[in-house]
Amino acid sequence: HRLAPPAAWDLADGREHLVRVAYAPSVPARYAGNLSAYPAAARYAVDGGEARRLGLVTVFLDDGVAADRPALAVPLNLPEALGLPGDGTAHVGLTAATGERWQAHDVTSWAVCDRPGRDAVP
Repeated sequence: HRLAPPAAWDLADGREHLVRVAYAPSVPARYAGNLSAYPAAARYAVDGGEARRLGLVTVFLDDGVAADRPALAVPLNLPEALGLPGDGTAHVGLTAATGERWQAHDVTSWAVCDRPGRDAVP
């Protein structure tokens, strides 16, 4: 498979959307056909040694959440990209932007899970 540019989604349709964002500290083979590439992220698509392996950021949207079909899958060494300390500790947050226009961004629910194989709790 070759890396493809990410697809664009129209989320400004007035509907509520379900989104799941995940980071795996490896690149699961089941997502090989979904890989996307960003030229600016290429410098972080590196293997940083035993404790800082190349990982995968996946974004699932609406029906893709239940189907385990990512809308976006980017190979990325997140600890290297964020300059995280040796133990990989990071903070999680949300942001939204529209550029020069105005639009409401309502987060009606969110949860975080910091352990693989566990469900996120709100």
